[in-house]
Amino acid sequence: MSQNSQPSTQDVRTFQPDLDNLIERLQAIREQVGGKTKIAVAGFETHTTNWLAEADMLVVCQTDPRPGNSTMEGNLSLTKSGQPTVWLGWSQDYRSECFLRAVEDPDEFGVETL
Repeated sequence: MSQNSQPSTQDVRTFQPDLDNLIERLQAIREQVGGKTKIAVAGFETHTTNWLAEADMLVVCQTDPRPGNSTMEGNLSLTKSGQPTVWLGWSQDYRSECFLRAVEDPDEFGVETL
């Protein structure tokens, strides 16, 4: 695929959700489509639409696995001393301020821990 060409739906891949795999996948995409490619995240309330947000936040936090794998609640819980995790988000999301407060003190929001 030439630089700045659009990837096909065949280029869509899931990956192991660790930082090394994410960086490796992003570098491969950068080689395919170029360095000025935007990174977007989908909002939960915008499911089944074509609306996205430009990701502009990387927040280091701590998480533990949640029992099960809920499509509404995710598969991780914020904790004070879990596995190092990076949250990719959009600063203009109405939930971002509360999420940042929850990262600082997960217990304040009643976030369950294991």
